[in-house]
Amino acid sequence: MTSDDGVDWFTNSRTWSIILERAMRVVDQAKRTEYARHADKIGIDFTLIDAENRPEIAQWLLETIEALSGPEAAEHGWDTEADKSHLQDLAAMLRRMAQK
Repeated sequence: MTSDDGVDWFTNSRTWSIILERAMRVVDQAKRTEYARHADKIGIDFTLIDAENRPEIAQWLLETIEALSGPEAAEHGWDTEADKSHLQDLAAMLRRMAQK
């Protein structure tokens, strides 16, 4: 993932696919095509998203990351301190963009 200010957050394809699948489950059908345009199996680049749409998309992804950082982390084997810290780095990045 690349933030709106060009900062990158990396993970492996398995982790990203779990994040993306979980995030898409909660997207309203009317928004699914739009969101899928921005977030795909490779990642999401917020520098390519119109500034007025970034907060909404960041908030959508943030809600998923927060859920995966809590009790759901253990379901995916992400309950180590290192894994939680890595997800929290992403959450902080998304939180900043969601507030713009």
